[in-house]
Amino acid sequence: MKSKKINDCLDRFHVEIPTPGDQKEGPPSMPQAVLEAKAKQAAEKEKRTTEKDLENENGGAGVYSASLKMNYILAHDEWKEDIMPEILDKHNVFNFVDPDILNRLEELEREEGIRQAEVDDDVEMGGMELTPEEQKTLAQIRKKKSLLIQQHRIKKITAESRPTVRRIFDKDEFTKRVWRQLSELGIDPRRATN
Repeated sequence: MKSKKINDCLDRFHVEIPTPGDQKEGPPSMPQAVLEAKAKQAAEKEKRTTEKDLENENGGAGVYSASLKMNYILAHDEWKEDIMPEILDKHNVFNFVDPDILNRLEELEREEGIRQAEVDDDVEMGGMELTPEEQKTLAQIRKKKSLLIQQHRIKKITAESRPTVRRIFDKDEFTKRVWRQLSELGIDPRRATN
């Protein structure tokens, strides 16, 4: 015992050493019922198949692909390998997939190009034909407008990725604030900066 009061407890301890009396060995004994129960339990216990066992049976590492659906608890086991639908906003995404979407998009772009060409050919304002000079000016205005829209889109995209600068780090504002506070306290701010 590791204690300061060990001397107070020593008179309570007594260590007994057994002495052989009749020269017989006394091995540990277990009741027969316990031995039978252990043997029965070992016989009933089946070795559980682990993922490592399945991997070794099916080609080893690099060949075997673990099935994550193996432990699903379903009414029928054949349902485990069914393809699961992708759900988005409580709707099956596959219901909205159109295999001909690219063809339709190209067709719409062609139609839009044809309509735009018709509008460009048939440029009228208030039922009057435009002079070549007015058409040139109109083309410049439309070009400038589309350029402004593109610049705004680029500015908007870059503004989203640019972090906002907190006012604390605005050096000019910070310097003015410090000068004002020092002046209010009656301290000459020029002495503080030098």
